[in-house]
Amino acid sequence: MTIDELVKVKSSAELTSTLGDFGARIKNGKLLLPSEVYEVLIGDDENKLEYAYEIVCVFENKSYDFKAEVAGALGWSREEIEAAYEKLFRQTYHSIPENILKWTGIEEDARRLRERDNKN
Repeated sequence: MTIDELVKVKSSAELTSTLGDFGARIKNGKLLLPSEVYEVLIGDDENKLEYAYEIVCVFENKSYDFKAEVAGALGWSREEIEAAYEKLFRQTYHSIPENILKWTGIEEDARRLRERDNKN
């Protein structure tokens, strides 16, 4: 996988989120997030996340509870954040390098999604 194949994250004022759904869309090879979700997930300029795989990494980081931080910032429950993250992962797993999937421990989830997609 090359850098050109990675999915960049952009903000969209046109999109909206709902409880349990970040409202993300893939368009023209980019992951678009509603502005309010983008601001929470992407971070400040110093710690800015630019690619979809980076969002997955922070959600899967076992030493830091990013889900709790996002839940607090959006005013959602942990269950709503987990549901929204699961949808986001399903949208972006194909663009996540294999070594990142292995590092996060979610390569089996991605494999099952690929198998399901190949059947359809």
